[in-house]
Amino acid sequence: MENFIATIFFAFLIFIAWIDFKTLIIYDKILLPMACVGIFFDAKNFLIPLGDAIFYFAVTFVLMFVIFKISCGGMGGGDVKFCAVLALWLGEKIFVAIFVASIFAAIFAGIFLLKNYDKKIKLPFGPFLSAGSFFVYLFC
Repeated sequence: MENFIATIFFAFLIFIAWIDFKTLIIYDKILLPMACVGIFFDAKNFLIPLGDAIFYFAVTFVLMFVIFKISCGGMGGGDVKFCAVLALWLGEKIFVAIFVASIFAAIFAGIFLLKNYDKKIKLPFGPFLSAGSFFVYLFC
């Protein structure tokens, strides 16, 4: 069952990363099924206890919403919702995943800026959140 759950989770991560990379949008019609599947697995005690999942969902949403408001357009609303949905799958490990994603994004942005310092780009955070979540799911 663990391999089945991991396959579903990784499929969601890859799909969301690809869509966000191409469009700079994380669609609710992708996040809603991911949330529902995560809640289902939590309710069946395959991932984390449902009460913990809901708690981390709420805490993550509030934290990321504050960052969204402070960033003045540096982060999108889809990233906020994606982090909250990831909390349903990762529980308290969501904070490690966000930290790892931020490190990945900072390294990528630093390399990109060194090579193309005169260009202003929008960098989607979804692929980095997916990579950080993938890393945390496998190694933490």
